[in-house]
Amino acid sequence: ILLGSMSHLLTNDDVIRCFSSLRSALKPGSTVVVELPHPRETFSMGECTRNGWTVPLVEDDEEEYGELNIVWGDEDDEFDPIAQVRDFTVAMTLKVNNPEDIPREDPLFLQMDEDGKTEVKEIVPMRLFTLQEIDAL
Repeated sequence: ILLGSMSHLLTNDDVIRCFSSLRSALKPGSTVVVELPHPRETFSMGECTRNGWTVPLVEDDEEEYGELNIVWGDEDDEFDPIAQVRDFTVAMTLKVNNPEDIPREDPLFLQMDEDGKTEVKEIVPMRLFTLQEIDAL
């Protein structure tokens, strides 16, 4: 279970259902790989790791016409130490180089401002597990 997928299972019942489903799908003796965040992420009461990256937007002719910036995590993200759930902020900014070329009738571009930019920000609750907790479940 890679790329933090298990963190979207917010309750013990969710995790047990996931493991039961895995067991029914695997052959006896199979191995399940569970990727967990570094313990620093789990036990940090303050800041969380903030990741960001930029993806260029490229036409079929390989001409770049804009970029998508993605930021995962914010210094103000809240962590509930009892539930072990952190509310991660995910922000995406889409920017095109030539705003006059925006097809305004296309629903994808309706929220874009006159400068050719649109932003989306969401909060994603994610549970942070310890290895010992996974073993106990």
